[in-house]
Amino acid sequence: MKAAVKYLSAILMILATIFLRHSIADDRKAPVIAPWYEGKPAAVSLRFDDSMESHVTHAIPRLNQYELKATFMINPGTGRYMKNKDFWEKHVPAMGHQMGNHTMHHRGAKTPVEADFEIGEVSRLIWKLYPNKGRLLVFASGGGGKKWGGKEWEHASEEYKSMVEKYKLIDLYDGSHPGFGVGSKRGYKEINARVQTAVQKGEHVPIVFHSIGKPGWKERIASIYRGYDLALPIEEFDQLVQLLGQMKDQLWVAPLADVLKYETERNQSRVSLVSRNKGSIVVLLQVGTDPSLYDQELTIILPVDPGMKAVSVSQGATQAIRFHNNDRKILMNVAPVSGEININLDKVPSKEYFRNVQ
Repeated sequence: MKAAVKYLSAILMILATIFLRHSIADDRKAPVIAPWYEGKPAAVSLRFDDSMESHVTHAIPRLNQYELKATFMINPGTGRYMKNKDFWEKHVPAMGHQMGNHTMHHRGAKTPVEADFEIGEVSRLIWKLYPNKGRLLVFASGGGGKKWGGKEWEHASEEYKSMVEKYKLIDLYDGSHPGFGVGSKRGYKEINARVQTAVQKGEHVPIVFHSIGKPGWKERIASIYRGYDLALPIEEFDQLVQLLGQMKDQLWVAPLADVLKYETERNQSRVSLVSRNKGSIVVLLQVGTDPSLYDQELTIILPVDPGMKAVSVSQGATQAIRFHNNDRKILMNVAPVSGEININLDKVPSKEYFRNVQ
């Protein structure tokens, strides 16, 4: 009896081992949506508030030097914006940077009608400047204090909050989008540590800047009450952009709206293998977001047999999808639209590859 039980246990262990091996192999063959674009381990977004002079004179030239794209939260009705109006509107979009809605005058609004102007005019301007981008924009209420009908933005009435839906905005102050603000008390050392942690944990770090360099007189006065200022020294900013430039293999550095769109699309989409033909694989992408608003490309990772490579990738009527052949996997950057994706291969996939494909 004992011998029989021992024999049966051994058989069960062998069967379990075979099952686990097949399960692991199947999991390795399943396509997935990459946590971040291009399969990068982590994401960083650089957000600059208030249309500062130092953004024009220092931040943007340094970002361009390292080919880093950022988000600039603009106040088009302020003197500091008007001083560099041509630069903001003619050059910044062409450089690949994006703009966010920070209200016209950075002072809130006393009435819903005024709020509609303060918020709506900025959205209309940005839509005009970026005709080929989706209409979804990031929004930060600006102004501080009880500026929205006598209340903080977080507690403003529905008449004010309805502007978020009306103008297709991602409200950065809704409690679910914390930013990593920098300045005299949180400089390069702290930013570097936060970025390294993000790489380890696969996170997104939204870094928020105000001025770059020495603080102006208004900021110096405000810092007396706060105990710190919001200006980041030029030397520390230069260290940061150099760091991000060196870590491009590990970081997706992109405008804030693109990162938030990707995150939402990724969380509301799924991908699966559906069929094969000689020398090709078909993957089905099912997306739960509205592509007219959420237009950030998704990266799909498709594991393949050793030595197998993609020759071309198509999605619907689009015949030239960008892709990369990496070690035993293919990375494809596809539009966030439901439908089939066809991958033409240089070899016929093995039967084992599709063993459990329905």
